[in-house]
Amino acid sequence: MVFSTNLPRYVKLRSLDDVRLQYRMDQFYLAVVLLLSSVRLFAADLEHQGKSIALNRIGSAPTIDGMFAPGEWEGATKISDFHQIAPVQYGPPSERSEVFVTFDQNFLYIGAKLYDSEPDEIIARQLVQGLQFWADDRFTLILDPLNSRRSGYEFEVNPNGVRADATFESADATNNDWDGIWAAKSSVNANGWQTEMAIPFKTLNFDPNNSVWGISFARDIARKRERLAWTSFDRRVNLSTTGVANGITGISQGVGLDILPSVTMTQSKDFISAGLKQSDLEPSLDIFYKLTPSLTGIMTINTDFSAVDVDDRRINLTRFSLFFPEKRDFFLQDSEVFRFADLDENGTPFFSRRIGLSDEGDPVDLIVGLKIAGKIRDWNIGLLAVTQDGYDDIEQQQLIVGRASYNVLEESSIGMIFTAGDPTSNLDNSVIGFDFNFRDSQALLGRTVESSIWYQQSHTENLSGEDSAYGFNLSLPNSEGLFGWFGHKTLESNFNPALGFVNRGGIREYNFGTGYSIWPQSSLIRSAEISLDAEQTNDIGGALETRRLRVSPIDISTESGDRLSMSIANNTEVLSEGFDILPGVIIPAGRYDFARYQVRIRGAEQRKFVPSLGFSSGGFFTGTRSDVEFGLGIRPGKHLLVDLDYEQSVIDLPEGAFTTRLYRARINVAFNVRWSWVNSLQFDNISNNLSINSRLKWIREAGKELTLVVDHGFVRDFDNRFRSTDRLLVLKIAYLFRF
Repeated sequence: MVFSTNLPRYVKLRSLDDVRLQYRMDQFYLAVVLLLSSVRLFAADLEHQGKSIALNRIGSAPTIDGMFAPGEWEGATKISDFHQIAPVQYGPPSERSEVFVTFDQNFLYIGAKLYDSEPDEIIARQLVQGLQFWADDRFTLILDPLNSRRSGYEFEVNPNGVRADATFESADATNNDWDGIWAAKSSVNANGWQTEMAIPFKTLNFDPNNSVWGISFARDIARKRERLAWTSFDRRVNLSTTGVANGITGISQGVGLDILPSVTMTQSKDFISAGLKQSDLEPSLDIFYKLTPSLTGIMTINTDFSAVDVDDRRINLTRFSLFFPEKRDFFLQDSEVFRFADLDENGTPFFSRRIGLSDEGDPVDLIVGLKIAGKIRDWNIGLLAVTQDGYDDIEQQQLIVGRASYNVLEESSIGMIFTAGDPTSNLDNSVIGFDFNFRDSQALLGRTVESSIWYQQSHTENLSGEDSAYGFNLSLPNSEGLFGWFGHKTLESNFNPALGFVNRGGIREYNFGTGYSIWPQSSLIRSAEISLDAEQTNDIGGALETRRLRVSPIDISTESGDRLSMSIANNTEVLSEGFDILPGVIIPAGRYDFARYQVRIRGAEQRKFVPSLGFSSGGFFTGTRSDVEFGLGIRPGKHLLVDLDYEQSVIDLPEGAFTTRLYRARINVAFNVRWSWVNSLQFDNISNNLSINSRLKWIREAGKELTLVVDHGFVRDFDNRFRSTDRLLVLKIAYLFRF
């Protein structure tokens, strides 16, 4: 190794040994600096955790109207010591925030005065109740009633009084499809905006003998992209960062009984079958009962899912089936209890969308469903039993899922899962699995470490041997500095979780990734990241099937909120047999090596016009492929939101050249916070199907609502004309009774 002696730092060195000594000293000094920096950051983290408040029971409940009447919050605990998460970690807030917390026998009450020196610049464009508003000013409450750092709730509200909520599936992963029963109202005034929230204890799982709850608060000032928090860690606010609220005693869930009857009137018309019409009137009933304050039993009878949100359409250009998230309330309730290891898609033992849907995606009636889920001391318990009606040649099925995990260490758990039944065949099927999930949010000088290890065994009638699955994962999911992960997964050839999801079996999969993120605190760049990831999939015998090595040299977020990312990937695909990428276009068996690059640009979400553009190009099996994605969000005000998306893939193969196009339009009209009209239009040129989903909803309050849905399908014929194929009208009325 040659060192230049022209550098000023080495002008006094006279030998190579001196240079080596100096180099080692430089390394030592650098290590000391990094260690001291880590210690200082760790100390800062500790300073902004471990906070506690003592709560007082209020004598007279505040009126939840977002107005803060004089004396209304007298006696409530006041919190004002917020700090920045972004852009400057632990920096002083640019605006003042005051939060008031109190409770009575039935409710936890939160009031927040969110001062703003420019109230006319407050951003509040979401007025449709139940939709997300990440680009708005917002206030967030995080609750961990068991103070376990493993499960809890997130409640958010914007200046329009629109509510959003989620449950935590782990310390930092949320399920945003959960819909809880609670109330909030907000108002904007000359000093900023303010909000009042009432969280019924009937909505929460808690231990009445535990008076100490985990709690935290956050605030987002959208135009500044500034995020504030009462407690935080590694630029995050989640269950592992909460402070504590002491003194929550003498609270009640009442009888603990919720009864939700609903009536659904439907009228369908099949234009293909000579305009065949069918009308129906179906009552259904959901019953929720708190067996204990932390354990809920649920029964659903004659369940109807016709008013559930539609899925986003996708064109599948792979040889594997696609994964779509669950959206049905019955299955979303306490869904975090059933989560297994770190599995989200391929290999997961329980995927609730396998129930009540045929292989073709058509709805299948559920006669009755029972669920018990929640906590018993350090145990997390979940039991699901569903009777699914028969269809086609499939007989009526009894489907069962059981899940139990036990809390160990500070943030970890060990558990098992069991499933029985096959919703898409008449064959017997069962799965048993075991998992250990480790998490330490303050390991390695304050950096988070997560890991999981798991094993599953399936049993399927007429199949024997090669029916197990196992894997592990280790990750450092840090938002600043070094991050990374490494994992392995084996799914044997006959592994068949009939109530789970497997779209690629008979494999051994390895994945690895690392990167580094910085927050330079400049006037232009908010954060910058560089990363490298790789994955390889072999068949069970060790033969290569898929390999990808990707480098992302640029991933930049500006201070204004715009984002630019670039990546370059080398891919290898080995096909043991050909597959139909489209009908009539067959990619033959063989080995294919090709490279691709990708560029993505997205505008800041808080603006009135939010453009996005993505472009990727390169090789694709035997030929080439170029993809373009374009989006435009139009948000002129709180009464109208429009999102337009266009995706195009131009594929040129020796076996055939074709272009796929997918169009989506979402048009949301909000008359006020109770009345909304949400519309979705989707078309693709492969199926030539156009679908229109229009939903008019009135929400009197959470759990009491009316929904009118119109689904209309069209097909484009050879003359480029659209003709109707089917239409469905749904009117659903639901009214919740709480006891």
